[in-house]
Amino acid sequence: MVGLRPCQVQMAELVRPKQQPNMSQSTANQTCLVKDEAKPIRVLVFAAERFGLSVPNATIRTKLVEIVFADYESPKRFDDFDGVIVFQNTFETISKHRAVFGGETHIQIHCDQTRLETREKDLARLLGNNGFVVFLLHDSFRWGDCHEYKGTDLVKRSIDRVSFSPRTIQREATGFSVKRSELLQFCDEYIVAETSFCFAPGIRQKIAPLIEDDHQRIVGFSVDATTYYIPCKLPDKDETERFFKMLIEAVVSINKKDRLTLPPWVEAFIISGESQCRQRITELNDQIRLLSEKKETFNTFKHVLCSSGEQLVKDVANLLKHGLGLPLNETDKHHEDLKILDNTGKPLAFIEVKGVNGNVTRDQIDQTASHREKADLPDSFPSILIINTYNRSARAMKEKDSPPPTEQIAHANKVGVLVLRTIDLLYILNHYLNGTITQAKILENFSTLKGWWHSSPDQVLFTDPQSPRTEEQS
Repeated sequence: MVGLRPCQVQMAELVRPKQQPNMSQSTANQTCLVKDEAKPIRVLVFAAERFGLSVPNATIRTKLVEIVFADYESPKRFDDFDGVIVFQNTFETISKHRAVFGGETHIQIHCDQTRLETREKDLARLLGNNGFVVFLLHDSFRWGDCHEYKGTDLVKRSIDRVSFSPRTIQREATGFSVKRSELLQFCDEYIVAETSFCFAPGIRQKIAPLIEDDHQRIVGFSVDATTYYIPCKLPDKDETERFFKMLIEAVVSINKKDRLTLPPWVEAFIISGESQCRQRITELNDQIRLLSEKKETFNTFKHVLCSSGEQLVKDVANLLKHGLGLPLNETDKHHEDLKILDNTGKPLAFIEVKGVNGNVTRDQIDQTASHREKADLPDSFPSILIINTYNRSARAMKEKDSPPPTEQIAHANKVGVLVLRTIDLLYILNHYLNGTITQAKILENFSTLKGWWHSSPDQVLFTDPQSPRTEEQS
């Protein structure tokens, strides 16, 4: 777990003098902004007992909320309430298994499919009734090497539906920036962040960041004022009631403010200077949107350092296509993961993509070379191994930058395979964006180099004994 750290609030709020209500106004005018303030908001906390929490026997009541607890097998429906609290991992049973002859420990996840689907329908009805859900993110996500476990929990399905990209935090945060003052006290006591989130272009405008860490990574956020993702540690048994009071009252207060809207006929009244203000906001929002999308695009390129399996193939393809502008064929007819195409649409090189928790091995090089034989191509046809080394164990860039073993570089050169670590690919991308290497030269190197394309922040290509330099590479 990432350690508990102090929070800082960063916000600018307009402070308005309190006004006494005008008793001559009609009831309709008094209630056009706020819906039934006298009625407490009813919130269900679902399956807290599965996480070792002490569950109160009676409903918790405050002026603002009524908090009802329901166990995992309870018949209570989500859509009978105004909101629901759902824990991460509620519908999963996680077990660890080690291979018979040693080796890595593998995680298996079993899903209670029947209850998950029932509660997913409950949640859809709740949100359709203008309710809200709070997902408590108190653990890291376990997706599986090929994302085979992406649908085993309600929070995973919620995230996957809107194409978020959660990433386990590798670098510990030393502080958090809370964007909503209502959450400040809760975060001061309970914030712990295991996961950060990136958002695809087009999704970002739906997102309202609630909490960022000191590396400006979003760790808590809301979507459309209906779905809240809150990172936290779970309370001690004697703090359960206080924990949920503090959390739920904060979220309810945020939810009411986020949904507070003026009727169209009121919104249409323009105050002097408002038009210029709106125009400037639109211009700034457009600039922020474009810059945010560009930043998110850069973040997606970095995914090649973290992912594995099918996701790594997609991340590498994204970098080659949208970063380096290379034409690709992503179909897998001859077992290769990707093909780089020439300007006539014919294959220029085969690419094998691998994610491993270690360094380059002979088997991976031989598997890449075998694609030529299966495709009935000569040994001289370019075959490239793009490999994300140390994809689970690395905790610093220095570990990711460990060179392949010399004997494996020599073997790759012998069988006509070009090896690139994913960090080499990012270095090449930087040189391309800086103008120190052209797309034509990249394609030429992919077609002619064998061994290892060793790149770095300062050099496009090192001269290695087993990686012959074709010409001037930059």
